Amino acid sequence: RDDVESRGLGDVYKRQGFFLDRDDTGEEHVFIQYLSPVRVLTVNGMIDATAGSCILHSCHAHQYFTSADTPLLHDWLHVRGDLDETVLRYGLQYDTLYTVRNSEAVSRLLRQMEEEFLTRPVYFRELLALKMEELLLTVARESKGEGRLCRIPADTMNRFLSLRTRMNDECNCPWSIPEMASLLGFSPSRFCRLYQEIFQITPKRDLQNIRIEHAKLLLVQQRYPVSEVAELCGYTNPYHFIRAFRQHTGTTPKAYSLNH
Repeated sequence: RDDVESRGLGDVYKRQGFFLDRDDTGEEHVFIQYLSPVRVLTVNGMIDATAGSCILHSCHAHQYFTSADTPLLHDWLHVRGDLDETVLRYGLQYDTLYTVRNSEAVSRLLRQMEEEFLTRPVYFRELLALKMEELLLTVARESKGEGRLCRIPADTMNRFLSLRTRMNDECNCPWSIPEMASLLGFSPSRFCRLYQEIFQITPKRDLQNIRIEHAKLLLVQQRYPVSEVAELCGYTNPYHFIRAFRQHTGTTPKAYSLNH
């Protein structure tokens, strides 16, 4: 049974020009979802990865990537265990870059796995093993280029992915649906329909999820009061932030900070 050993949220503060060069990943597989453009070492050499791309490194792999042109945003997890059968079953390959059309489906699974790993309820290891298989299945299915998203032009898809990356980088900005739609050249109604079709979530809900995930990162540092965390994550009213955080996590920001 695969054991998800550790999980790290993407560090939104890693600067432009950041690179990682790791000669040997050891006895662990490393799964990474890049949420901003990077250049990655793969089994096929160096490849420019678009936002939303994923890679699963084999044990003892040479891991290298760099974000020369933009700040780095990514999610990752480390896995100990034998994944060979699952990788083969879904037609995947280690150290290979996969462009995932519905990156939110992958992000959602990573958030669920993180929550399981941090809270460790009964049978959390068994559920993590199931979620790991679901994660690989999702990458395989969403990277095939078949189904509902084929009719969306590639340039439109990339513009939406770039916008979502910017929302992550600038979640403190007062984003509005009309502003986001205008940036991509769509009416607000068509923008919302396309956004939900691509990411399987409304832009308003997605922005709230992004802000809450950033808030979690700030809260565990225990460097900022709740009111400042709210401001850094785009909430002008700290009470609105506390209510949204409780609805999303089931606890208050202060309690989350103390318990994590």
